[in-house]
Amino acid sequence: MNKKIIAIAVATVMAAPLAMADVKVSGRIGGHLTSTPKGGSHGVDATKSSRDFADNGTGRIQFDGTVGNGFARIAMDVRNMQGGLTSVPGREMMAGYKLGGGSSLAFGRMAGAAKNLEKDPYITTFLQVRNTWAEAVTAKQFGSSSFIGSLIQYKAKVGGAKLTVQFDPTDNSNTSANAGHYGLGISGKTSGITWWASYNNGKANGAGTATSANETNAKFGASMKMGTVKLTLNVTDSEATNKNKTTATTFWADFNLGGGLSADVGYAGNGDKGTWTRVAINKKLNKGTNIYAGAVNTTPKSGTADTVIGGGMIVKF
Repeated sequence: MNKKIIAIAVATVMAAPLAMADVKVSGRIGGHLTSTPKGGSHGVDATKSSRDFADNGTGRIQFDGTVGNGFARIAMDVRNMQGGLTSVPGREMMAGYKLGGGSSLAFGRMAGAAKNLEKDPYITTFLQVRNTWAEAVTAKQFGSSSFIGSLIQYKAKVGGAKLTVQFDPTDNSNTSANAGHYGLGISGKTSGITWWASYNNGKANGAGTATSANETNAKFGASMKMGTVKLTLNVTDSEATNKNKTTATTFWADFNLGGGLSADVGYAGNGDKGTWTRVAINKKLNKGTNIYAGAVNTTPKSGTADTVIGGGMIVKF
């Protein structure tokens, strides 16, 4: 048989699955420049003011593929602008199947059921709520804003709400540092009010080491629009292995000023730790490009207040 014919046949067979698949590539790149006054805990040296450039948590590239009812995702963090490209593979790596009626079953590494249910407009920037006093988080990496491995996930629509159930069925810490972890998340919209609630237990510390006791994290909140203002209230509650309970109540208002310009003010009280405040402004240059600036302050019950000011840009594609 003619070698050219064989080559064409082989190429056709290999390309057929790709032709049937729908693959979407998306991502984001961004960074911010911040300044911390003398004594601020974000500074390299507390005896003097400091400036810092960071892109941590912002750079990301994601591949989503679907073939019929099957779907898969591979997503990676990409950084760092200061010293050349590095990556954190497997930020998300999962496969699943759509069961119909808005439900699906998936397995792998994926975002936790509680991740950013509150839709913080400044997520992945120095102005974000997560991992600050505005959010009560456990000492574990599986708090309310993490990616979690070795999960089986079920998603469904219940009435007008979206339900997420996650569980790690493994029982060997050598296989999964979060063996036995489970998470529940639900969100919906009723009479113009968007609401959410979640609960999860974490069974590993920040180094990925298994622990014998759970650390729990719960979240609930709601948001609503009043004219050009969007109001958000979010409450998180955590309990660490030492039974130290912490509750943070966060409120922010996002003002639509027109022309792609918006302003934001936020405030949080976190148990006996102290308070957190945010003042920010954001300009949407086009569909995928935003520039922002602002200040965030953490004031402890005792000690030195920490204020960080700065600005940055994010480009999504």
